[in-house]
Amino acid sequence: MNSEIIINVTSHESRVALLEDKKLVEFFVERPYDKRIFGNIYKGRVNKIIHTLQAAFIDIGLDKNAFLHVSDMEVFSEIEGITQEENNSESRKSLRKRVHLPIGDLIREGQEILVQVIKEPIGTKGPRVSTDINIPGRFLVLLLGSTKIAISRKISDRNERNRLKQVILEEKKEDVGVIIRTVSNGKESSYLKQDLKTLMSIYYDVLKKYKELKAPALIYKEISLLSSVIRDLLTPDVASVIVDDKKKYNAIVKYLDELKSDLKERIYYYRGEIPVFDNYEIEVEVNKIIDRIVWLRKGAYIIIEHTEALVSIDVNSGKNVKGKNFEDFILSVNIDAAIEIARQLRLRDIGGLIIVDFIDMESRINQQKVLNELKGAMKPDRAKYYILDFSEFGLVEITRQRVRPSILFTYSITCPICNGLGRIDSPLTIVSKIEHWFQRAKMWLEDYKFVVVVHKVVYDFILNEDYKKFKEIEKRNKVKLILEQDNEIDRYEFKIIDYRTRKDITGKFTNYY
Repeated sequence: MNSEIIINVTSHESRVALLEDKKLVEFFVERPYDKRIFGNIYKGRVNKIIHTLQAAFIDIGLDKNAFLHVSDMEVFSEIEGITQEENNSESRKSLRKRVHLPIGDLIREGQEILVQVIKEPIGTKGPRVSTDINIPGRFLVLLLGSTKIAISRKISDRNERNRLKQVILEEKKEDVGVIIRTVSNGKESSYLKQDLKTLMSIYYDVLKKYKELKAPALIYKEISLLSSVIRDLLTPDVASVIVDDKKKYNAIVKYLDELKSDLKERIYYYRGEIPVFDNYEIEVEVNKIIDRIVWLRKGAYIIIEHTEALVSIDVNSGKNVKGKNFEDFILSVNIDAAIEIARQLRLRDIGGLIIVDFIDMESRINQQKVLNELKGAMKPDRAKYYILDFSEFGLVEITRQRVRPSILFTYSITCPICNGLGRIDSPLTIVSKIEHWFQRAKMWLEDYKFVVVVHKVVYDFILNEDYKKFKEIEKRNKVKLILEQDNEIDRYEFKIIDYRTRKDITGKFTNYY
């Protein structure tokens, strides 16, 4: 499988696209206004213990208290007779018996405690935290409160596994655990030792701050989106990383240079006049990313609906069913849907409980074929997931790890007109689209002065919250922009007017909107 990472940087957002065989499968966006806290480590204070939930609310200094469940405290007992080798093996899940103590026996109200964010705040819910602290590096992951050494299952060669484990055993001085990541496979021991040294430096800093700072306090901040993408996604399977921002390109090359990584040869600075997401046909996919309907072959489609409790996905055959062997046709549609559903879950970063309503099939064998296709398509997903068999009502339940809000909630806000029944583009998304418009249009524009017309809501947002970054659009694209408001246009549309001719030229470069 040929994988590529495409990175687009503007004044309003950084966007990262992961392509597999030229198809968009994962998408990340980071904006200056977003407060990304996943992976952050805090010194918190236990505010309240809810014994009936076996959970506690922890004050970590944010607007909402964090939620800590006893299952995220890694307290269990082992069945007697398990050897250390068995406990570290794949069979440990069947051998380990979790016996959670009552949460009141583990912590008390008012107690200060070290926690790490494992789920971003979503909707009305605060972040979820764990006392199982880990600090990821390029080749290793440091585990606080553990002494085990674990190795990625993707490293299958026994001799290589033994070599890597021995390197860590010789180098590890403190009572900490280590996970050896897949990218360590075949690397010289010096790389692992340097990564461990860096992680231990962070570990000592965490301990120091924990002793000195008063709760609630931020102890360790996870690295930026782009840095984490390079750390976690750049593997030997990735053929190239294309970056359209010189500073970000230099930073990535410097980072890989420090690691003495030969993968730096796969980092390329994009100099094309056509915006990089357009050049790789990504923009059209991004602008469909919050659509309810996803079209399949043969006129079939799926509908994705978000609710507070779950996400429902409905598979529809469309109208093109006449003159066909119905069961074979439905099987074909369901298989296409299963493959696309797996892609959409990754692409939109949909987590929690997902209910899929496939088209009814009479054959149990055909149901199994669809289920197998779904499981096969889900294998590349880095998130933890679990797929149940078809229920007696023909539904398939999926649970998928949710660590941050779906991309839907990044790219849209609750519609004030329909009072929450639907979603519309947020003001920031509109400004981002304006910037992408000029990126696309600048090589063909004959003038340099333009009027940008927006609804009053977007106009007020730009003047009050985004003016400095809006002015950066001028600098980046070498244009002069005059901002005007017009409440006659749709609330979340925009127009670009040529200042000299007063002609509306928006439609010339909005193919992807």
